[in-house]
Amino acid sequence: MTTTDTDQETLPRFPPPRDNPLDPPPLLLEYQRTNPVAPMAMAEGKPAYIVTRFEDCRQVLLSDAFSSDPARPGYPRVLLSHSTFSSAGQLHHLDPPEHDHYRRMLAPEFLIRRVEALKPAIDASVNQLIDTMIDEGPVADLITKLTMPVPAIVTCTLLGVPYERSDYFVGLVDTFLGGWATPEQVKEGRAELRALLGDLIKERTAEPAEDLLSRVIVAQVQPGNLDPEILLNLAELLLAAGFDTTHNTIGLGILALLQNPDQLDLLKSDWSLIDGAVEEILRHQTVPQFGRLRVVARDIEIIGHQFHEGDGVIAALDIANRDPSVFPNPHQLDIKRGQPHLGFGYGIHQCLGAMFARIELRSTISTLFQRIPDLRLAVPFSELDFKWNAPVFGLKAMPVTWDTTVGKAG
Repeated sequence: MTTTDTDQETLPRFPPPRDNPLDPPPLLLEYQRTNPVAPMAMAEGKPAYIVTRFEDCRQVLLSDAFSSDPARPGYPRVLLSHSTFSSAGQLHHLDPPEHDHYRRMLAPEFLIRRVEALKPAIDASVNQLIDTMIDEGPVADLITKLTMPVPAIVTCTLLGVPYERSDYFVGLVDTFLGGWATPEQVKEGRAELRALLGDLIKERTAEPAEDLLSRVIVAQVQPGNLDPEILLNLAELLLAAGFDTTHNTIGLGILALLQNPDQLDLLKSDWSLIDGAVEEILRHQTVPQFGRLRVVARDIEIIGHQFHEGDGVIAALDIANRDPSVFPNPHQLDIKRGQPHLGFGYGIHQCLGAMFARIELRSTISTLFQRIPDLRLAVPFSELDFKWNAPVFGLKAMPVTWDTTVGKAG
């Protein structure tokens, strides 16, 4: 990149502000139309290129010329608090062949049969949480009462984290990834999270149970195929990513449906549309607002641009999922759209837990609106508080209300 220090000072900062919290930043949408590979200033270091078109993002994420390794010079730093994280063993920060090695170890845990086996427990948990909401209602914060507990239960069950510690875990992840904490608080929160996981790995090594950690310890760690420290890093990624992205997507998905009553009414009239609704929510509300971060590993000309080694690149998937050349009327929520999207990324780093996220979204949304069909915001939309500076965009709280005639699950 030929930009200078002066350019870093005069370029717009990434990410730019939003006008509507349910839509991507207008500046990036303008770049998509007029300047689809545009330099923007980062929190630290030199500027990075923002890639905003659907097909361009796919090409970047498929090319091995773009590295995920944050230790490489030029890797874009969006938040100063995230500039010193270790990436050893964390899939989203690894390149082949190391990435492929560890992903193969974890892949059996995300087979459809394992995911489907948890579905009855997920449905039961959602119903139980809604029962509690109804008992305590008719006003509730949907984030703390439903959208956070559901993925917390699923992720804790998957990894074998005792559920009685889930509130503690949720607090640590929010400190780590919520976008509000100081760099020192983030560092402390991450250290506590790793201590929790380290203790759990020691417990499962001494006494394996029926969970992902135990199976990986028995199959990979004990035979010497996997270092326990790497397992700790893998567990940290699964715990944080499996919870944070999913709970924010559920919250924003419910809000998007409430703000598009025609689509919500359509869904209520035909629940066979729920799978399409989930996919459309994942497209329309692509929550990783910092996109996919990459650094150029070797000079390459691609998507009509000459990149040089050390250039930072951000594949802005939330903007790419609003590309009008791919999605007609892209800003409209359309649960019958039925088009592939980039909500889970693309290429070798496509989200390993996508099936879990889909099931959690399906169960939470369908159960909630069937149990409480008149659910509505308890405050004006303009009063909602959002996570403007977090890597994963979402709601801090969503007060809702309903008629008191709804009943508990039978």
